[in-house]
Amino acid sequence: MQTLARAAIILALLIALPLARAQTEEQAEKAEIEPDYLALADAPVFLPRSYLYWGTPVGPKEHRRPLVFAMQYALHLPIYSNLRDQALHGKNWAGAATLSFEGELRMLAIPSKPVRMPSYRPSINAQLFYILHGDAPTLFGLRLAAFHYSNGQERCAYDTSLTDDTDDCYALLRTVDDPVNQLNRYNGNFSMNGWLLAVHGRVHELNVHRVAIAQLSVGLSARGNLPGTAGSMDPATRRLYGWVQLGAEVAARRRFGWASLGARAAVAFYPDSGPHIPTTSGLVELIIGPYWLTGFGIFGRYTGGRDSYNAFFVDRIQQFAAGLSWDGERPLKFDEARR
Repeated sequence: MQTLARAAIILALLIALPLARAQTEEQAEKAEIEPDYLALADAPVFLPRSYLYWGTPVGPKEHRRPLVFAMQYALHLPIYSNLRDQALHGKNWAGAATLSFEGELRMLAIPSKPVRMPSYRPSINAQLFYILHGDAPTLFGLRLAAFHYSNGQERCAYDTSLTDDTDDCYALLRTVDDPVNQLNRYNGNFSMNGWLLAVHGRVHELNVHRVAIAQLSVGLSARGNLPGTAGSMDPATRRLYGWVQLGAEVAARRRFGWASLGARAAVAFYPDSGPHIPTTSGLVELIIGPYWLTGFGIFGRYTGGRDSYNAFFVDRIQQFAAGLSWDGERPLKFDEARR
C-alpha cells in the first residue's frame, strides 16, 4: 500500500508540475499584456504630478529661507474617463471629466518650523482626446478647466497691519512699486478664480503586446483670471501678476528593463507683469522609478525664474530639488486587434 501511495504521489507531481509551469507562463504572459500596476488613482493623462522633496532655499537673496521639506500635491478623482477602453478597442475619440485638488506647501527651517502661506487649487477639468492609431499611436488632448487658487490668508498682501478686502488695502495695492520688499510674507492674501486651456500631443512606442513602453509629448497652455467672480483677483493685484500665463513643455519617458526613465522641461511667460516682477520661469527635471509602479519615482529638478507659490510670484528663485514623485498613470494599451 505504501508503495502504491508513493507511486500515486509521484505520478500526481509529474502531472501537476507541467500544468503549474504552463499556468505560471500563462500568467506571466498575461501580466506582460495587462501588467498588474499599482494604480490607486488611475488619473487621465496630461494632468499634473505630485512631488515630495527637499530643496535649496527659496526666495530672492534678501528674503531667502531654507526648507525642511516641501510638497506639490495633485490629487485627481476621475468622474468619467473612457480613454483606456477607447485606446484598447481601436476607437478614435475619448473623453474625461476630473475633479482635482492641487496645492503646494513649504516648511521653513526657521524657529517654529512654519508652513508659510500654503497654496490651494481645487479645479474641475474636461478633456477631449483623439487617438491616431498605427505602429506608433499618437494621442492628442484638449483640456478645459476652471479653478480657484488661494492661500487662505486674510491680511493685506502688502501690509500686515491691514485687513484684506478693505479700501485701505486696495489703495495700498494700487501704489506698490517695490513688491519684493513690500510683500507681506507672513499672512498676505492671494486669491484668484481662473480658467485654463491646454493642448497636448503624445507619440508612443509599443512592445509586441501593444503596451506603451516609451512616449514623447509636447504641450501648450494658457491660464488667466476670471474677473467678476467671488474670490477672483482684484484689479490692483492683476496689475502686478499679469493678465495671463502662457506655458510650453516637452516630456519623455521610456522603459529600460525593470525601470523607467523620464525627463521634462517647461517654460512659462507672464505678459504685462508689474514693475520688478519676473516675467518668465522654467524648469528641467529627471525621474527614475520601477516600471511596475508606473508614475512613482525619484526625481531631481532645477527651477529658475518667477516663483509659482501664490503671493510669492513677485520673487525670482533658483532652486535645486530632489525627492519622490507620483502621477498614478498606467501605460496605455492600444488596439489589441492590430497584434
